[in-house]
Amino acid sequence: MKRDLLCVPCGMRSLAWVSGRGEIKTLVKGKVKIDHPEPIFIRTPTSTEVIPVDVCVCDSCNTPLPRGADAVARTISWKDEPVPEDVGWEADYLESPTPVEAA
Repeated sequence: MKRDLLCVPCGMRSLAWVSGRGEIKTLVKGKVKIDHPEPIFIRTPTSTEVIPVDVCVCDSCNTPLPRGADAVARTISWKDEPVPEDVGWEADYLESPTPVEAA
């Protein structure tokens, strides 16, 4: 399973992708609702480095996605893949998430 938070242009571009055999693509649109995402932890056998993250960014083009910005949450999974317990992850990042349909 792959999960991405995308800017609207990158999210809408992914509508044109043809899903592969057995692949399921779900797009949900909304407004970013978090100020600061969780920090990034880099662990080695001898140390842990914590990198603070100031703002969400598009997972495709790195455009900043501040609180209130329009964004698209994309999930790509496989038909036979078990559904994780945290399904609906989009609501953790987006206010009023609504499905995006191909035009």
